Amino acid sequence: MDPSLIAYALQLPDLTTLLTQQKLFDIDGLYRARKHIKRTLSTLLYAELEDIYTHTASAEEYRFDPSEVGRRRLHNTCLDYLTVDGLHPSAVPRAKYQFDSSTCMTDKLAALSCLASIDCSERDDAIETFYRDAGSNALVLNKWFMIQAIADNDNVLARVKELRSHPAFILSNPNRARSLISAFAGNLHHFHRIDGSGYRFLADSILDIDRLNPQVAARMVSSFAQWRTFDATRGEMMRTELRRIEVEKGLSPDTFEVVLRCLK
Repeated sequence: MDPSLIAYALQLPDLTTLLTQQKLFDIDGLYRARKHIKRTLSTLLYAELEDIYTHTASAEEYRFDPSEVGRRRLHNTCLDYLTVDGLHPSAVPRAKYQFDSSTCMTDKLAALSCLASIDCSERDDAIETFYRDAGSNALVLNKWFMIQAIADNDNVLARVKELRSHPAFILSNPNRARSLISAFAGNLHHFHRIDGSGYRFLADSILDIDRLNPQVAARMVSSFAQWRTFDATRGEMMRTELRRIEVEKGLSPDTFEVVLRCLK
C-alpha cells in the first residue's frame, strides 16, 4: 500500500473536524476522548508502530518525490504516536535523536513538534537549537513560532505571551503575527480555556494589530465567530471580548465590520 495512504488512515481527525459533528461544542469532552484514543492506540500498537518507524527510517540524501514523501509522512506519523504525552520511556530520547540527526526540514520539524508538547529539558534545547540554526530565514522562523503556539501543553499560553516579546517577533509583519497569534487561536483546547485567558490574549492582540494592519486584525476576529455554539460560560466570555473590541476608540472600519457580523 501507498505509505501516504497508510499515514493518513492512521491520523485521527483533529478537533476542528470533530466539532463540526456537534451542534453545541463540547471542546473539553472531545479533547479528552481524542487524547484517550490516541494514547490507547499508542500503547496497544506500540510494537507495530515502532517496527514501521524503524523500517521507514532512511539515511539517504533528501529527495522530493512521491515515494520519499510517503515514507517520511508514515515515519513521522508513527513518531507522533510513539511520543504522545511522553507516555513511553523512549519517547523523548527517540524524538530528540530524530531532531539531532535529521538531514531534512520535514523530519526535524516533526521531531520538534513532538518535543514541544512534552515538558522536558530536551524540548528547551531543541527549541533553542532550531532558532539558532534558522538564522534570519523568515519562513523557518515562522515555523519556529507556530510549532510552539500549537503545542499541546498546559503552559502554551504563557509561552506564547513570552514569544510576543521575543526580538524576532514583529507584530506588524502579517506572516509573523499569524504564525504565533492565529496559530494559538487554532490550538482549540488551549485557546478555549475555561478561565477565558486565551480569549483575552487574542482580543488584546487584535487591538494591537488593528493599529498596524487592520486587515490582519479583522481576519483574527473570526476566531470568535462561533461563540454561540460553545457552552454558556465560554460563549459569554467570547461575546464580552467582541464587545470590548467593538467599543475600542479608533477601531478600524475593517475590524469593526467583522465584529458586528460576529455579534449579529
